[in-house]
Amino acid sequence: MPDKTQMISITSLANGGHVGLGAVEGYTAEMIARLAPFMDGVGVYNFLVTLRERPDNGKRIIVAGFPRK
Repeated sequence: MPDKTQMISITSLANGGHVGLGAVEGYTAEMIARLAPFMDGVGVYNFLVTLRERPDNGKRIIVAGFPRK
């Protein structure tokens, strides 16, 4: 089973390489995986997309500790 970082690379390739090219708003996939260990690779990828598209919202989620419903 691939780890989260490998899953980000696999998911990135499958989705045209949109994420995984470096940091998004100063955060890498590895950093998000460490901050939110409950997220799988796809969750980390999706969060990076959110962080890229809505940086203020993404940063609020990080500051709040990734609250879950």
